Amino acid sequence: MDARRLTERHGDLLLAGLLAVLFTVQIAGEQHFAGQRPATLAVALVFSGTLAWRRRLPLVPLVAGAALIEVSNLAVPELANTGTFLLGFLLASYSAGRYTSGRANSSCSATPHIEPMMLVKTETSLAASPLILRTTLTVA
Repeated sequence: MDARRLTERHGDLLLAGLLAVLFTVQIAGEQHFAGQRPATLAVALVFSGTLAWRRRLPLVPLVAGAALIEVSNLAVPELANTGTFLLGFLLASYSAGRYTSGRANSSCSATPHIEPMMLVKTETSLAASPLILRTTLTVA
């Protein structure tokens, strides 16, 4: 089996596993998560696991990312601010654009406009940020 076929067959599982390991190391090593490690790790691992479906069901990681942002807003503010989440969400966003078609593609194009607005709910200093991000993404 050549490398390309191996990557096509098992690449998403490897990617999800790598992200899970990165989340585990980050959550275990940072003081921000001191009192909430088990719950935070559970949410992070669920999000990581959804990346295994990024080609077959590309909207699943986006929905999981939105759920992680909401959990972060309500309980663990530091979780959605990690570099690991950014990496995972960028992969989920790319996959949603790359592997969807039809009506699902319309749903994916709305996501960059909706998810930054979730940040406004708890962080008032970011009130202008969704407008700037939305304008940037629309122009791009």
